[in-house]
Amino acid sequence: MQHASSLRPRAGTTTRRLPPVAEGPWVFGLAATGYLAAAAVLTFGYQAVVPEALSRVGNASYVLFSRDPHLAAIGFVWQPLQSFLALTLLPFKGVFPALLQLGFAGSVVSALFMAGSVFLVNRLLRDFGLSRLPRLLLTLLFGLHPVLLYVGGTGLPQALFLFFSLLATVALARWLERGRLSGLVAAGAALAAAYLASPAALGAVLGAAALVVYRSLRNQDRSDPNRGLTAVCDALILVGPVLLVVAAWNGATWLITGDPFHQLSSIYSLGSQLHAEGTDGVGVVDVFRRAVAIEPGLLALGGLAAFGALRLRQPGLVAGTTLLAPAVLTAMVAQASAAGLPSMTPFVAIIPLTVLWAAAASFRGAPLSQRLVAVLALAVAIPASASALPDPGLAPQEAAILRPVVMASGSQQRPADPFAAARAIAQFLDAEHLPAGSVLVDSSTGFPVIVASANPRQFVITNDRDFRLALTDPSGMAVQYLLVPAPSNPISVPSLDALVRAYPGLYDSGAGVGSLVREFDGRDQVPAWRLFRVIGR
Repeated sequence: MQHASSLRPRAGTTTRRLPPVAEGPWVFGLAATGYLAAAAVLTFGYQAVVPEALSRVGNASYVLFSRDPHLAAIGFVWQPLQSFLALTLLPFKGVFPALLQLGFAGSVVSALFMAGSVFLVNRLLRDFGLSRLPRLLLTLLFGLHPVLLYVGGTGLPQALFLFFSLLATVALARWLERGRLSGLVAAGAALAAAYLASPAALGAVLGAAALVVYRSLRNQDRSDPNRGLTAVCDALILVGPVLLVVAAWNGATWLITGDPFHQLSSIYSLGSQLHAEGTDGVGVVDVFRRAVAIEPGLLALGGLAAFGALRLRQPGLVAGTTLLAPAVLTAMVAQASAAGLPSMTPFVAIIPLTVLWAAAASFRGAPLSQRLVAVLALAVAIPASASALPDPGLAPQEAAILRPVVMASGSQQRPADPFAAARAIAQFLDAEHLPAGSVLVDSSTGFPVIVASANPRQFVITNDRDFRLALTDPSGMAVQYLLVPAPSNPISVPSLDALVRAYPGLYDSGAGVGSLVREFDGRDQVPAWRLFRVIGR
């Protein structure tokens, strides 16, 4: 038997040890697991599917599985990045139908990008020089914020916007600290991607450009005659990728729709939807209430951060405040002027902004009381926003999804399926085994039916290049059925439906072009859809 002493390493030899596990991958892995679990619980446990998120996944599906598959079928009303990324998962819908039917592909995308946001916040806090315990505590308070759980679990594009905004913050902080142009290029590319997720990124672009010009001017000799030109060139390096993406997106929109500002002027635009619903904007006070409901300690943390910033000139704090604060203001102005949904989710940038402010307030040498106030100001946001999200007065959009979840949790019953009528229509039509192009429907209102169908080619939808022809002459285009939303349809805005606009009175009487086949009731037995057979078919 070998003596134990012989097992010890000899003098002069080195002992191999496993490398320490990096904190970042653990943070991302745990966050991704948590957000994917939240998505699964909301989608499969409570049927909490956001119509906007499902619509974006539907747009992605039209590129591959519609009667007229083409890239432009993705549409030009929503920003396209969420749909493009969800598109990569839809080929697997045959194995996992919920990827399309419940829009779970969008939830997977949002969950992973929200986990990436948690990773980036952790990295920024590490750059602050915070020790591990306070760094992980602030990261945890960020990741557990109910608004982020809602966004990451329901497939909303704000998760992508937040990730790329934080990525731009990291890159811009690198440029502030090291002066390398690669930081500006990376920040510009990240902001361009953020714009493809949300137009609110334009506010962040303006803030970042102003910071770059200021910092560039300050770092140069005032006697240099090219000082101003150099600052402008630095700003153009940052803004260039954004301008390229804006030009490409609006140029493609112009070529295909004939209107470069189709996103704003279309009958399906967000402004048209809000006007049709009678929403003419909200007061500044209401907008501020929503912002404070997300982060009740917003003003306190801002004051502490301003005090701390005088002593701690941290690039991440400067970059984060300059990018995220204008993005929040852009969302607030849009909502106050009826150019944005009455919702809390557009203000997600407030959450990492206040985390950075809390980190600035917790700088080394700060009094213990100040550090506690900073942590408590973040911690109180969790119960405050959790109670605000189901409140129709503060968060009308989120409350429509979450109130049934809260009520079902209290009664131990599953909430009613908001898309039950759409699934019933899809099952009825699928059983008819109709040929391609048999059912005329506006995809802006009928997307829940289309994604629920096993035969999407049976529909002639708005995204098809011959939709206008079919709408004008349905009988001549071999259309057999017209699917029309009820005026009380809660999922969409029926007054904007193309069939309703083309044939006034269609829902009530058939308008001389259709005869009623069947009516489908939605939640609480309220009529949601009517199916008409085209007269002459």
